Amino acid sequence: MRLFRGPFTWVIFNFYMAANVAGWQQAGVNHILIFEIDPRSHLQPATFLEIACTFGILWALSMLGFLYNDLIGVSDPYVFPLGLILIMVGLLVVPLPIMNWPARWWTIKLVGRVITAPLHYVGFADFWMGDQMNSLVSCIVDHYYTVRFYAISWLRYDRVNNCFEPDVMVPITMCLPGWFRFAQCLRRFRDSGSKSMSYLINAGKYSTTFLVVLFSTLRSNSEGGYANTFSNPYTWLFLSSCVVATVYCYLWDVIRDFGLFRIMRGERIFLRKQLVYPQAFYYFVIVENLVLRLFWAVEFTILYHNLMTPYNMRTISSILEITRRFIWNYVRLENEHLFNCGNFRATRDIHLAALNPRQERMLESMMDESDGVSNRRKSKERIRLGKEYF
Repeated sequence: MRLFRGPFTWVIFNFYMAANVAGWQQAGVNHILIFEIDPRSHLQPATFLEIACTFGILWALSMLGFLYNDLIGVSDPYVFPLGLILIMVGLLVVPLPIMNWPARWWTIKLVGRVITAPLHYVGFADFWMGDQMNSLVSCIVDHYYTVRFYAISWLRYDRVNNCFEPDVMVPITMCLPGWFRFAQCLRRFRDSGSKSMSYLINAGKYSTTFLVVLFSTLRSNSEGGYANTFSNPYTWLFLSSCVVATVYCYLWDVIRDFGLFRIMRGERIFLRKQLVYPQAFYYFVIVENLVLRLFWAVEFTILYHNLMTPYNMRTISSILEITRRFIWNYVRLENEHLFNCGNFRATRDIHLAALNPRQERMLESMMDESDGVSNRRKSKERIRLGKEYF
């Protein structure tokens, strides 16, 4: 199941993206301008749905092949998850004129810009993709386990279980999406003329990820040396870091990313003046975001009382996280559309060519004439200014 959970999460994420694009178009949120996408090659909701359905069918066929490999005459069932991963990656990166290659190439470049965050100017699409990757941490870790399994333990069945035990690369992999966003915030601070502290505050939000992963790893590695989990000092550090991260991220979401809590009385209490979606949706988002961000507490309680296996609990929490991000996308894009709150929106600057002193004097004399510049063709001595100066 560990070999199939990562691709399954990716399938669900693509279904959510199809719903996001459809919702943005219906509400009139100009995601094409915000993402700086070529209008001729952007994906329609139906195209996203086609991609999600294709991946979903491939995932189901791979799962059936794995379960019933003997019936179809395949001796090694592990070729099916490997084939699934290779086909999905191939459909993304192979430059063939299928499945909207311009959009796939745009996605590949965008992911590359996120990974090399400190080296590039950060646009809205870069920041947005980095946040999506933060919600796909479990999916990324599952793919790391898959790579490790096929690189080390494939065809060595006595070592299969050991291959899915955490190693030093697991916490590093979990921190990578947070690092990408942390580096993007620092780059935004460097490039901003105002040197706004909001970029550093946002970077601090992502730095809490490092503390959560650090204390979670130390707690897991030291559990055997204590009578119970609450005797372990790392447990309290882990819980404290989770509380800080939850409060920090939630307040940033509702106040900065969503632009809510601008009105504190009246019919639109806790909201803002301009709203695109129905008013009840924003109240749902305020509560839903808090509940799903607090799900770590439910997960900790269930695991402490051994009510569910850690694997199944992690599966539920990963699906809930991409669901939270799916709803987050609606309000974050709407807020950027209305207010350009992150100063990310594309602009088309018009640069005027500079005049030399002689041309400036000539333009002033033309403006001082009684009939303005309408008689410029009557003067044989006057030199015409190029059209770039007007």
